[in-house]
Amino acid sequence: MHCGIPIITTDVGIVNEAFGEKQKEYILGSRNNGKNDEEIKRILKQKIIELYNNRNKFKELSEENIKSIQIFDGGKTLKDFENYFDKFLSTK
Repeated sequence: MHCGIPIITTDVGIVNEAFGEKQKEYILGSRNNGKNDEEIKRILKQKIIELYNNRNKFKELSEENIKSIQIFDGGKTLKDFENYFDKFLSTK
């Protein structure tokens, strides 16, 4: 995302919070312990073809991602996550 690359993903982690409105169209849904893998694969294929055939959409997503990620890039939010994980991963 930091490099401006469009992302196609399942609904994991903080994607809903990090993604802009256009990029959210490329959240494939949640995996159901492998029970819906065929559906996820079908949607993934559709989204890849869509981006391949629509370079303008690719560019729009790239620009949105660069803008969206700036709030996480080296700022307070990133430091807060770093401190959080340091706290729980510390061997002290």
